[in-house]
Amino acid sequence: MGELAHRRHAAAREVFKDSSERLGIDLRKVCFERGELNYLQGESRIIQPSIVAVDLAEYAAWRDINGEADVVTGLSLGMFAAMAAAGVFESYDDAVEAAARRAKIMHATATRTEGKMAGAVGMVMDKLEPIVHKAGAEFAVIRDRVRNSFVITGTAEEVGRVEEEAKKEGLPRWEYLNISGMFHSKHQKDSVKPYDNELNDFELHDPLLHLLGNNAMYLVSAESARQHLLDQIEQTSDWDKVTERLALDGITKVVELGPDKKRGLARQMVKNHKASEIEFPFAA
Repeated sequence: MGELAHRRHAAAREVFKDSSERLGIDLRKVCFERGELNYLQGESRIIQPSIVAVDLAEYAAWRDINGEADVVTGLSLGMFAAMAAAGVFESYDDAVEAAARRAKIMHATATRTEGKMAGAVGMVMDKLEPIVHKAGAEFAVIRDRVRNSFVITGTAEEVGRVEEEAKKEGLPRWEYLNISGMFHSKHQKDSVKPYDNELNDFELHDPLLHLLGNNAMYLVSAESARQHLLDQIEQTSDWDKVTERLALDGITKVVELGPDKKRGLARQMVKNHKASEIEFPFAA
């Protein structure tokens, strides 16, 4: 993660350096494939802030080449990087530490109950939604209504019930994610207040760029950005509506930050909404 940008751009190396010093761990060794601390990629309290650092290192490199984006956004964890890119956090390493503190709190909450997350593909939302609700689970991410792609979250029992019932109803594809937690669910409710207290240690600013949240609403103030960080602990990320909003607004230069680079959700859904010029640091 981030090795190409680190090798080619001083701005990216600076982000890694500052973030590593802030967390007290060499993120290069965590993130780069041959690093001796690579095993920590399985530790949520380390990998979550590491992903934010990678996103920001890649954005720093991208910005050196392209200048500022017109709009920044990010799926779920990617909102920390998007907010830093927009100037909400005082510094990039502030955003990395804020992500680390959230990861620690959410890990403690998640370890009290076994959680699961899974991708469900191929069943229309109107048919899948009552199955999810009956099981007590929730939608973590609405990825793509056109292609019927969703992420389900909840306890292991709840998500297991969704799998069983949805497959009975003909769900063609189900895939458990390698994520040990119940992110974007009511089960993380106890994380909200402690994290609200943690955010008091950070100076937040009004965005300097257009900043689009996971609810498809523009975040126009420090307070709305802060509230969004708290809300998304429990609430669904509706990425489909985000890309639709970009298309409706005629946005032609948006940068997506976040951990889902292999699939590139915005790029995947650009065909649905005919948006254009969505970029993902770091492509070259």
